[in-house]
Amino acid sequence: MADVSVVIPTYNRVLQVKEAIDSVLAQSEPVREVIVVDDGSIDGTREELLAYGSRIRAFFPPKGGASAARNHGMRAAQGEWIAFLDDDDVWLPAKIERQIELARRNPALGLVYCDDNAVDEHLRILYRRAAAPENRGDVFERLLVKNFIFTSCVIARRHAIEKAGYMDLEFKFAQDWDLWLRIAAEHSVDFVAEPLVLYRQSNSACLTRDVKALDRLREMQTISERAMRVRKVPLSVRRRARFELRCQAAANRLAEAKNGQAFSQSFHAVILQPTSFEGYRLLVYSVLPRRFRDWLRAAARSFQITGET
Repeated sequence: MADVSVVIPTYNRVLQVKEAIDSVLAQSEPVREVIVVDDGSIDGTREELLAYGSRIRAFFPPKGGASAARNHGMRAAQGEWIAFLDDDDVWLPAKIERQIELARRNPALGLVYCDDNAVDEHLRILYRRAAAPENRGDVFERLLVKNFIFTSCVIARRHAIEKAGYMDLEFKFAQDWDLWLRIAAEHSVDFVAEPLVLYRQSNSACLTRDVKALDRLREMQTISERAMRVRKVPLSVRRRARFELRCQAAANRLAEAKNGQAFSQSFHAVILQPTSFEGYRLLVYSVLPRRFRDWLRAAARSFQITGET
C-alpha cells in the first residue's frame, strides 16, 4: 500500500466526483486514504459520499471555496504523501504506482507530477500534455516563468506542504501554482513521462471559470512577485517571468477589443524581452483593426493547411 492521502474537493458534481473516487479506489497500488471534502453541495453529493462508507473519509465543512476545501483535506491527511485530484478528473489505474516508484528511488523529491490527457465530457482523449524533459530537478525558475504542473497530476510530501503553508485563500485562480512555487523553492521535483490523468476540458469543468480574466492576471502577477522574494533569481528570469505575464495581459486586452491597453502591455513586453518575436507580434496586432487581425489569422491558417497538403 502506498502511504498516500488523496484529497478531492467537490461542489455540485455528484456524477463526476463518483468517477474520480472510483478511479482512486481502482488504483493498482492502493492508497492509505481517500479524503473527499464537500464544499456545500446541494445536488445529492452528501448522500453519495456517505454511501461509500469506510472506503473514503468524507468531510462537510462550511462552504469556503476550492482552496479552503483542499486545505481542510490536507490538514486531515495522515499519509506521507498527499495526492490532489479535482472532482471532475479521473486517474488511470497505474497513476499512484508509477509516481510512488519514482518517489521511493529519490528521497529528496518534494513533488512528483506526470503527463496527462485532456479529454471531453465523455472522457474521449483530445490531446496529450507532456512534460518537457528539462522540467525536473530544481524547477523553481522555470516554474516561475510558466506553470507546467497541473493539480490532478501531483503528489507532494506532506511535510513539504505543511512547511510551505498550504494553499493561500487570498487566491481564487492560481492558488495551486503559488503552492508549487513555494514547494519547488526548497525541494527537488520530478515527473513520470506517462499520461496517467484524464483532465476534463469543458465549460462546466473549470472551478475558476467565474474569475474575470483581469483578476486572474493580477493574481498571477502577485504570486510571481511574491515568489521572487521567496528565493533570489537572476535578473534574466525575473524579466522573462514578467514578460510572459505582460504577453498574457496584452492577448487578453486584444480579445476584449481594448487595443490601447493591449498596446501598453505589449510595449512593456518588448522592453522586457527585445529579442522575442511574441512581444512584437502583439504590439503590431494592437494597432490593427480587429477585422484585419482576424483576416491575418485566417490567412495564416490557410497557408499552413496549404503547406501541409
